[in-house]
Amino acid sequence: MKQNRKVIEDNTLINLITPVGLTFQKDSVTVGEIKGSIYGAYKYPQKVGYGWIADIASEKNAITTITYYPDDSLLEGLSDSVKKYKEKAANAKTALEYSRATRAAECANEMVTKIDSNNESIGQISILTMPLCTKENEEAIQAVDRSVKSAYMRNFIKLHKMSREQEQAYKAMSPYYANQPQIDTMLKRIMPLSTVVGGFPFASSGFVDDNGYYWGLNSEKGLMALDAWCRGGDRTNSNFAVLGKSGTGKSTFIKHLIEIEYMRGTRILIIDPEGEYAKITTMLGGQVLNATGGKGARSNPLEFKAAPKLNKDDIKDDDDKKADLYKDSIGALALHLKTLEVFYRLYKPSLTDAQSDLLKQVLIELYLKFGITWNTDVTKLKSTDYPIQSDLLELLKEKAKDKASPYKSDYDQLVLYFTDIAQGGDSFIWNGHSTINSNSNVICFDTNELQNVSPNIKGAQYYNLTTWCWNEMTKNPNERVLLICDEAHLMIDKRVPEALYFLKSASKRCRKFTSGIVVASQSVVDFLADEIKAAGQALLDQPCYKVLFGTDGQNLTETANLFNLTNPQIELLEKQEIGVGITIVGKNKMKTYFDLPDYKFEFMGVPKVTGGAVGRKKSA
Repeated sequence: MKQNRKVIEDNTLINLITPVGLTFQKDSVTVGEIKGSIYGAYKYPQKVGYGWIADIASEKNAITTITYYPDDSLLEGLSDSVKKYKEKAANAKTALEYSRATRAAECANEMVTKIDSNNESIGQISILTMPLCTKENEEAIQAVDRSVKSAYMRNFIKLHKMSREQEQAYKAMSPYYANQPQIDTMLKRIMPLSTVVGGFPFASSGFVDDNGYYWGLNSEKGLMALDAWCRGGDRTNSNFAVLGKSGTGKSTFIKHLIEIEYMRGTRILIIDPEGEYAKITTMLGGQVLNATGGKGARSNPLEFKAAPKLNKDDIKDDDDKKADLYKDSIGALALHLKTLEVFYRLYKPSLTDAQSDLLKQVLIELYLKFGITWNTDVTKLKSTDYPIQSDLLELLKEKAKDKASPYKSDYDQLVLYFTDIAQGGDSFIWNGHSTINSNSNVICFDTNELQNVSPNIKGAQYYNLTTWCWNEMTKNPNERVLLICDEAHLMIDKRVPEALYFLKSASKRCRKFTSGIVVASQSVVDFLADEIKAAGQALLDQPCYKVLFGTDGQNLTETANLFNLTNPQIELLEKQEIGVGITIVGKNKMKTYFDLPDYKFEFMGVPKVTGGAVGRKKSA
């Protein structure tokens, strides 16, 4: 049913665009019910401060027009002005004249040197401003005038009332008139483009990448627009650490990140322990898969892909070099046997070293029975060409029948261990060929039901899904892929730290495959336990992008120590304001208001609340 919505009219704007009446006086303009005088900026300081345009343009009850005309040919004229100022200083009759001329010559010379050496663009700027008020209130008109003039005085810019030129100045300000040469002649001043750019809030007090997308607002409400795939300086990867207490904005930020990256063509993989990302995945046309064996959601642990290859130019450290040589020498099967060793240890921590070695030999024999050897080109294999858990169980049973075998008791134990994964309740998760359609641009693994199973099953499936995602992230080095690991502390198993070390290694190496990993958690402490600290701390410290939301207690202490936060930054996190946090990009730490438009919350399936730092948002 069509709903009637109340439309709020902006009468000031309407009057300016389609005025009921338009009258020009000597020193003022009347536009409908609005009256004001137009001023032009005619003198600028030798050096302006950062954000100077933001200051003069943000005045309420005033319209400001800033026009910039790029013209690199002006450099010669600027160079000539240096000579003129020096001559003026030489012929000065007073100390004041000499001082002013000398200072002007030095500043002009500095500008010429900077523009020439840095190959900067140069041009001319023209600024017009019109304080506005209702024409009946003369006192209010004067107050608005004073306020606007004060903003310019703060920035040492002198204004001139455009007496007898109000009509031409109005036309110069209006988007529906051509340039007014008379006004340009009076107001145009030479200025480097960098000075103009530095005057805007997003260039001075914000953080803006060339291809950045909306991130939030900084402490001065300056725009932050980041490109997570930007490289250079201390930005060497596209990994994220998103930390904070539940309800402070973590998941809402991640959903915003998912939406923006999807729109840029990035493929999104999500491991979702709380079932929070189903709606946004569906809205983006992706797949939501039940990680406990739902339809189309099985990843066969015995299936593997070709080992990703790196160019020699990509090798930057000893660990990666060893890994690359290892891959080239023993191939995909040998690498996958290492993966299976960790998987089965997570599933059955009671496996002895002897049983683990026997299992490895049986696996090699099993693959051989299916025609898969050390040198098989697995890129030509289909999912149905691989063995499944019931095939492994049958081979173990055959081994256990040999009563003369010195390992019979171990084989009997292995048969007992693997009956459940092949025929029992766990078979619904792992026994069968892979059924995941890997062509979707957004895949969300809903692992919510895993929270109700034993830690062994949960840890093994998390590892299984992570290795599947890693294969997807590395199969095409030219495709951007972002893996989201929400509530990543649930993936930690101190008994089998190899799983976390795998994630650490993936985080370190994915930069070479145009991929990134987002590790989100409300518990920093879990990552810093002694048993897994080497891998856990690296997972939080390696990412070039850290987003910290409110927290408390030991988590706050560890967060402050890990990221070397100042006392004001610690106090900010301690307040736990919804939608307010700290963004760390490389070495830059910035207070951030994650102020998102209303339509995004409906799209994400996130409710709104009154209050909080951004005034109306609530985190999922």
